[in-house]
Amino acid sequence: MKTLIRSISVILLLLVGFIKTNAQSGWSADLHVDHENYIQNTEVNVNMIVDLYDENNNLVQPQSNYKYEFFKKYILEPNPQWISYGVQWGVNQQGTHTYQDSTQAPEGKFEVKCKITLPGGTIINSDVITIPWFSVIPNQKKQNGSSFGTIDYWYKNDYRDNNGINTIYLPRHSSQVLRAETNVVSSEKYNYWKKGNDNILYNNFVKFSLDELLNTAMTSQFKKTRDATVRAKVDNYYLDILKFTDPWLRNYNEQPYGIRNQGLSAQPESLPNTSNNLSVNGSHQGVFLDQQIISGKPYYSIKIPTSITVGGEPHKINLINWETTHAQLQYPDQLETGVVFTDNNANVTANLKGSLLSNSIIAYKSGSQNKIVKAYGTLCSVYESMDKVWLETSDDNGQTWEISNGGKPLNGNTQAKNPSIATIPGTPDIAIVFQENNYGNKIRIMIINPVLPPSNNNFLLYDGIVKVLSGNYSDNATPVIAVEDISNYNSELYIIVWREVSGSATGGLYYRKLKGIHRVHIIL
Repeated sequence: MKTLIRSISVILLLLVGFIKTNAQSGWSADLHVDHENYIQNTEVNVNMIVDLYDENNNLVQPQSNYKYEFFKKYILEPNPQWISYGVQWGVNQQGTHTYQDSTQAPEGKFEVKCKITLPGGTIINSDVITIPWFSVIPNQKKQNGSSFGTIDYWYKNDYRDNNGINTIYLPRHSSQVLRAETNVVSSEKYNYWKKGNDNILYNNFVKFSLDELLNTAMTSQFKKTRDATVRAKVDNYYLDILKFTDPWLRNYNEQPYGIRNQGLSAQPESLPNTSNNLSVNGSHQGVFLDQQIISGKPYYSIKIPTSITVGGEPHKINLINWETTHAQLQYPDQLETGVVFTDNNANVTANLKGSLLSNSIIAYKSGSQNKIVKAYGTLCSVYESMDKVWLETSDDNGQTWEISNGGKPLNGNTQAKNPSIATIPGTPDIAIVFQENNYGNKIRIMIINPVLPPSNNNFLLYDGIVKVLSGNYSDNATPVIAVEDISNYNSELYIIVWREVSGSATGGLYYRKLKGIHRVHIIL
């Protein structure tokens, strides 16, 4: 019986010993340089520290019964061997010494590792590092020149927090990556990395060369950022078609270093059509003011597509104008332009016209009015949209259409509606009438050669007022036009018919004849 009890005790002791030995099997040790002191750039005193982490990656503080043994290996020598050069209890730091010319390739360098022995015999080996390292003191400044915040540095597949603007120690053999603060701080955000006095880099994290970090001051510069809105309207409807190039938008995943902005390589990105879509609190973190448009420097730009698809059909896009508040455009007559924001809450809106699109549900509704004719093989269509009258033409029997008059409405800046169209016999020309609100409620007539570009002086052959109406513009006169060829008089007869309306009272139909206006401009 005693033998059995003794055997069980031995087994239990073995099990306890096994548990103690393997309790820390998920633990790890991270060896890195804590300080280096260069003496005339050739002699280096190095202080290292090894951090111990449990299976949950929690830092474990040294205990008096923890054994730390440091080893070094001179890797430039033939058949290098690990040599133990320091054993200590409860202390996880160790110094060493080497000779190194920082301007040349490493000479006399060596590798270092640490073996930690815990109570019960558990052994945890650290990673191996190469000595010497190097030190860098990056800076980060607000717009007023004051230093602030934290610079992160890349080490062992992750960013380390530098706990402020302090000295960073980095191994010579790894990628030297510094990352600026990514948050908005006191209404300021990252603008650029300054390398010395001249060179400027625009990505919020940058891979620096060893020579740069050893010999050049690195500064992350912040700048004030402000809210802004950039949108596009097609026939008075806001649509998600606009693209905005923001060099400071962090949207590019550079493995393994994570998300950064693209700087000079930034591409146009879609913007939602909401107000304040460039908010300081949004993904763009606002915009910089007075960021000038200079080649080789990052700047903001806007791009509108030349066509959109509605109902499965493509429709060409024409720019009517840009509306801007606290902003300046590089090309105010183009669909793509650089933009400079000049004050808080800047607003930029592209007013666009889509071919054969209208915001009026009655654009083609009036059955008494001709809206489409064919003149010498060219289809011509008139309709109302955005309180304007538009002319479109097609030379391929309606497969594709172009907004005439250079993409502008026929009536300019006035209000207009209820257009009607007719061909002029024996000519490629057309006659258009519409109701216009231009210092009074009027019927206006235009004679146009639709096959000529607007820049040609013969595009608009005649423009005149047929009648000043007695009613209000809100009443629909619904004018129509017909043109008859009178060969004997070598001129045309234009007959325009409209309805006189005043509120709820209808004054009936009226007409007027115009003769020869196509050639000699005689009004009967």
